[in-house]
Amino acid sequence: MARARNIKPGFFKNEDLSDLSPHTRLLFIGLWCLADREGFLEDRPKRIKGELFPYENVEVDQCLQELHHAGFIIRYEVDGERFISIPKFKDHQNPHHREAASKIPKPEVGKDKPRAVTDQGKAQPQNSLGLSSEIPYLGSDEPTKSPADSLIPDSLKLIPDTTTTDSKARYKSVVVVGGRDLHVFNSVIDQYKYYFNFDPNPVIMQLLHSYLDDGLQLDMLAWVMRYAAEKGKGWDYAKGTLEKMFVQGVRTAEQAEKANQEFQQQQSQKVVPIRDSKLRADSLPASVQWQMEQERAGAFQSRESPRLLRDDPELMGMLDRMRRSRTTGS
Repeated sequence: MARARNIKPGFFKNEDLSDLSPHTRLLFIGLWCLADREGFLEDRPKRIKGELFPYENVEVDQCLQELHHAGFIIRYEVDGERFISIPKFKDHQNPHHREAASKIPKPEVGKDKPRAVTDQGKAQPQNSLGLSSEIPYLGSDEPTKSPADSLIPDSLKLIPDTTTTDSKARYKSVVVVGGRDLHVFNSVIDQYKYYFNFDPNPVIMQLLHSYLDDGLQLDMLAWVMRYAAEKGKGWDYAKGTLEKMFVQGVRTAEQAEKANQEFQQQQSQKVVPIRDSKLRADSLPASVQWQMEQERAGAFQSRESPRLLRDDPELMGMLDRMRRSRTTGS
């Protein structure tokens, strides 16, 4: 079953991978999704093709061998069954905590060393491919650098190492910003977890790394997370604050604190009109203002009009004629 993994744009600029065919590079990415939480999977080219290239005619076995010779994967055999190992997978990926444990047999250490698989699918002594110096558990006890580790930082080294349990080692620094302690971690995962109490999902984690790639400092991330947490808000609030400040050129915690203080000062000086029975004349439409001016000048002062019928001689005359006509007619 395929799983969600992480990839960054720098993967596509890797010089070692550029020597491989496009399908081989795409296959390498797909293997991350097929591998278990420890970076192992069954070496079954037909099944891999069905999972990753169901609509294309791709020689998956040949592509796997290219990756194997380049050192990006290790094809090995245990008890007659073939498997694939992705070096340093656990150091650079962050599998979901609910993923099942690996059931793939690991390469054995000692006399019965696993044998590497050749192009023809036959097994030969592992030293014949010169891989004993590439993978610590296949050769010498001294750890050495694998070609897979030569990937530029933006390719596979996506997730910072968070396996340490020493709380002091996890801190980058504790600085005072705005009169309060600001805990800045080396890892964005630890930074997020410290203020929001749970691990970020892959989307948020990739977004956090993209902010750092754009020049944002770790203490700035810590500041916006603390700012949101103090208000009882979550990541969405912190993200909105971060994006607003980023547009203004804010990149550090000190700059963020200064920008926030200036904003608070502007808010305190802002005049809020008090609603009362008196309307401000300058806030009314021009036509209404003109009418009010005319009324103040007395242009609309109406004359006293009769309120009773008898006060109007004309109406009283009409009423008398009606009465006489009725009397005469009767």
